[in-house]
Amino acid sequence: MATYLIGSEITIKRQTGDVADLVITVPAVLSLTGLQAWFQVTDTNNKKIIDKLPADITIVGQVITIHLAAEETNNHVGKFRWSLKVTGPIHIGRGVFEIINN
Repeated sequence: MATYLIGSEITIKRQTGDVADLVITVPAVLSLTGLQAWFQVTDTNNKKIIDKLPADITIVGQVITIHLAAEETNNHVGKFRWSLKVTGPIHIGRGVFEIINN
């Protein structure tokens, strides 16, 4: 089984009530063909703030699109942790997910 290392963490900054999708392009060293993805944002107590299952995520070629709804960031302001995994599980990315007031 191959090992994939995350080069560096990525900070994602969003506003409360934001509805824009997250779009992540994965290098071709890891083919996404036939894989599913999971995306989570958790607080310091590991409570899930956002929990996206494969039905909420689109994979086309090497591009992963995570669809976010406004209510998912409402009432949450601060710095959280995000993680994106694909079937395996293989971590694709992680880092700080900051939500600011709009």
